[in-house]
Amino acid sequence: MAVMAIAAVGLWFFFGQPTFDEIKDLGSGLGEYLGDLNFTDFDFGDFTNVLDDIPGDLGGLFDNDPFAGQGPGDGDMNGSHWPNKGKGLTLELQMALDDSWLGEFAMAVDDWETGTPDALTLVRKDVAIDHTCRVVDGVMKVCNGNYGDSGWLGINEILQNTVDKEIQSSVAKMNEYYLLNADRYKRQFTMCHEIGHGFGLAHTDENFNNADLGNCLDYTRTPKNNLHPDETNFELLASMYGEVEDRRSRRRFLRRTSSFNDQLLKQYNDAIQELEHVQYDTKQPPFQWRVLREYSGGSHLVRKLNDEYTLEVHILHAIPFSDDAE
Repeated sequence: MAVMAIAAVGLWFFFGQPTFDEIKDLGSGLGEYLGDLNFTDFDFGDFTNVLDDIPGDLGGLFDNDPFAGQGPGDGDMNGSHWPNKGKGLTLELQMALDDSWLGEFAMAVDDWETGTPDALTLVRKDVAIDHTCRVVDGVMKVCNGNYGDSGWLGINEILQNTVDKEIQSSVAKMNEYYLLNADRYKRQFTMCHEIGHGFGLAHTDENFNNADLGNCLDYTRTPKNNLHPDETNFELLASMYGEVEDRRSRRRFLRRTSSFNDQLLKQYNDAIQELEHVQYDTKQPPFQWRVLREYSGGSHLVRKLNDEYTLEVHILHAIPFSDDAE
């Protein structure tokens, strides 16, 4: 049974990690084909002792699995993290939103900062409205704009180094093509969700059709059930950054070195323009982008910009929600 399971996983990777529906369709077609065959015409040989040469310890088989650590509930996005000293994360959030998003932003920031265990100190800075959401070194920037019929509600972009996946900057965008006249639940869920990715958090669950977990990093068809982070998210943050110990030093930022320059910014902007404004098939993503994970309601992609930096992006797809008809 163990060998069969290993073979099945190997085939799943070989065929490009197909979804359950794709596997079901493939199985249906294969069944029809096999039903027309006469197996008495085949000589399969002797399978006696065919497994004798397989080593007893298969524990190292998946040691180099490129998708290890990227599943829901694993905490960070396979290691993505802001620089810190294990005593909590202090991070500046630049609010480049227009006035229509002030309520959602204020609630999301308060929710994320006041969690237990306490791992975050979020310093809000109001800046000029920036619908282009130009990336800023060392901070998370949050913006809104009409980004067109691109197929996504929200997106989070993380620029990180290639050595240890230390985050250099993050950008969270709300797409008003879909969200301008959406109800407050969809808007709040999207805001909380994209800011959460900006800390380096993965999803807590990626199934839209199971019971809601009550936190905004759980995919849902009923956003009003998942408007805020919860203890699960806070515990993961504490495991990544440690807990805040000295509240007198809560607003001290960790000094960092930066390689931001005009060439890097051009590479970043070109890559984002290619990804955000084109309806794409994730089985064949835009040039130089690689799909890390794909789900019915979202995508996780990465692109290497140069030898120092990669750009990692979470996309929340514009899927029908259960309350759209209300």
